[in-house]
Amino acid sequence: MELFFEQEAVHKALQTVHKAIPLRTPMNILKGVFLNLQGNQLSLTATDLELGIRTLTEVQGLADGSIILPERFVEIVKNLPPGPVHMRVERDAALITKEDIVFNLQGFPSEEFPQFPKGGEGETVTLPGFLLTEMLQKTLITVSPDQSKPAFTGVNFHIQGDLLTLTSSDTFRLSVIKDKIRDMEAGDREFIVPAKSLRELVRILQEEDLVTLQVEKGLALFSFRGTVLTTGLLAEKFPNVSRVIPKDAFTRVKVNKNLLEMALTRGFLLADTEIHTVNLRVEEKQMILNSTSTLGSNTEKIPLLGFEGEEVSLIMNIRFLHEVLRVMPGGEILMRFKGNTGPCIMEPLTDLDFLYLALPVKPD
Repeated sequence: MELFFEQEAVHKALQTVHKAIPLRTPMNILKGVFLNLQGNQLSLTATDLELGIRTLTEVQGLADGSIILPERFVEIVKNLPPGPVHMRVERDAALITKEDIVFNLQGFPSEEFPQFPKGGEGETVTLPGFLLTEMLQKTLITVSPDQSKPAFTGVNFHIQGDLLTLTSSDTFRLSVIKDKIRDMEAGDREFIVPAKSLRELVRILQEEDLVTLQVEKGLALFSFRGTVLTTGLLAEKFPNVSRVIPKDAFTRVKVNKNLLEMALTRGFLLADTEIHTVNLRVEEKQMILNSTSTLGSNTEKIPLLGFEGEEVSLIMNIRFLHEVLRVMPGGEILMRFKGNTGPCIMEPLTDLDFLYLALPVKPD
């Protein structure tokens, strides 16, 4: 195997795949990147056996071949000067040369690397990159880190005809977002994708990408721009969360999203514990936020743009409100309450079909 590659291009490709290299594994061959050269196309692959990422980049190929190089190869390429780099592989070692810089890096036989899923057997759907990114950003915030509740550690995908619905919950919060996908006519299918894999997908996706999603044999494959991310699915059934969403509300208010977000940001300045609460009182013309800790207290009044129902007062985890506002579009939002102990529901007043629900904190 021999080639010339541009440092910038291969560094970018390595940045795409390197997060799939496991931090800890007894299998040394997984602690690196599998490189395969065919003609002028170099593929780079990394996997922890649950998450796998493969990407392609153009090079000047001199002799086809393959090798597994340790993770240190990522740092070597990162720290080389820009421009063309020569690499030759012999006896499971790579000689990397850039002007007066020479690295001799020991690798592993490529035959030992796990086979990367090829796809092609299951039904596919195509999604715009900007839309998938937006939907994931709004649902990943409510994924649970609790591994004892595996169904809640991922995002539930429900594809029904041309309607895609993503749902996630940590049992304290719930996010549901829906969108109709143009030219998508799929059957009825439902599956849960681990949050870890989806966070990596969001990291490497670009708005202009067109993503092909394929599900087969317990795997999901996301293909775009010469890159394939594959992930195992969670062998769980997502619970029916529709029953926890109140059908009616005693109080409905409209508020400026940016004003509320900035008020909550200032409330965070007094946080002295991981769980910081805010007392939220909704009156006919204003919303009053009061944040208190050992550091002091903060009170803000926000004018309401609309009010229906009765006044309410409840205690909320300030992070639960702040995180969702950071991924909501600007403008007005609708907030719904069902008394002083019911959930707080937030929805943007845009074309976006997104619902966020957070439970209040029970008073001591």
